[in-house]
Amino acid sequence: MQNRPEHLGLGWGRWRYVKAALLEGALERESNEQERANHLALAFEQKLSENAALKSQLEATQAKLHLEQERLRQTTDRLAIGSTEAMTSDIRMILGKQYFECAPIARYLRAMGQTIGFRPADEQAAAIYWQLQQHIMHGSTWIDHVHRALKGGVLLSAAEDLE
Repeated sequence: MQNRPEHLGLGWGRWRYVKAALLEGALERESNEQERANHLALAFEQKLSENAALKSQLEATQAKLHLEQERLRQTTDRLAIGSTEAMTSDIRMILGKQYFECAPIARYLRAMGQTIGFRPADEQAAAIYWQLQQHIMHGSTWIDHVHRALKGGVLLSAAEDLE
């Protein structure tokens, strides 16, 4: 009885018009919901492809990190405390400098503006430290850089002492 137009106070003609309008509204809402669902599905697919790209980048980065960790582990194993395995002949030569061999280099460093004490131990420490810095910066060609610096600087005798 409630689905009859008389109950709503409408005539049959008016009822058909209202029923058609309601049906059209329902169809329009259904169409809008379908469009929204399609849009969400498309956005979801895009996010999945972005996530796949990010996942492959993450896996590549993790692989690089694993290789670096392995390289670092091997290096630390090689440089274990108490091990002199990694000490090259260049480093052994630098660290083995006697205080009297370091005095000319200390004079050069003073002439270049560095503040170094006059005790032999101070001169030795400064000279060794400077040579180690040169070794770190220039690698295997460090001694050439030291020679050029000393020959171009104040004291030629310091360069001759290195040879």
